[in-house]
Amino acid sequence: MTREELQRLLDWYDKFETGKGDIEGIMKARQRLSLHCTTIAKELAQVETTHKLTYQERRISEAERFLEQEGTIAEREANAINKELRRKEAQAESAVKGYKILLDSYFKVLDAMASQINVMNKL
Repeated sequence: MTREELQRLLDWYDKFETGKGDIEGIMKARQRLSLHCTTIAKELAQVETTHKLTYQERRISEAERFLEQEGTIAEREANAINKELRRKEAQAESAVKGYKILLDSYFKVLDAMASQINVMNKL
């Protein structure tokens, strides 16, 4: 599902009226959003792996640099910092958090849709 398709689905749902709406339509929308969440979960798994690998790469790099340095511990630690890997790690961590926030918000929409379906089944 593209971003535009997803936005159309969310816009459609924003205008959905439980008393007047089509139960089959909301069930189909819920199904499509659920499938989209599985795609996001796969992407989240990938960025989580990237984050973990970058984190370990940075730690190894900084440990090696630390051992190569001379001077006090504070000087060696300061000189061992790998700014580029720290940036990559921060970006990956940010991506992980972003995907988690996105999934959480979609799960709330899915819960709301399920509640509306239950109400419509009772009408």
